[in-house]
Amino acid sequence: MFLRKKDATLIHYAVILPLVKKTFEKDHLHLEQYVHSKAPYMILVHEALTSLHNDLRQLKRVQKQREIRVYLVNADETFSTYGYVCNRYEGQNRYVNANLQRQTERCMTRYLQGARFFTDEGALRENQR
Repeated sequence: MFLRKKDATLIHYAVILPLVKKTFEKDHLHLEQYVHSKAPYMILVHEALTSLHNDLRQLKRVQKQREIRVYLVNADETFSTYGYVCNRYEGQNRYVNANLQRQTERCMTRYLQGARFFTDEGALRENQR
């Protein structure tokens, strides 16, 4: 059995979006502590986090419907390995951490620009990867 492109994209988002959330939350705390005129930045980050939370909610719903589970297998300084189960098919994806960081930054930029990966109806937007 092969992995469909849409399932592979969902698995990819299940890896990247939690990293984006973690980074935004760290940045939010950093802004609160160290920036003097924080209001404009806080609003921007808060709006991006709200969009991200909505996308994560949609992602979890779709994962449950399609019976997709993603989990961290191993991580070191250079590589992170994520396992997944999709339609009773098991596999692993190995990522270079520097590449994960670049992809996380790209996603953060998209969220700060107001983009979303899922529609309000829960469908995955095309050409988002």
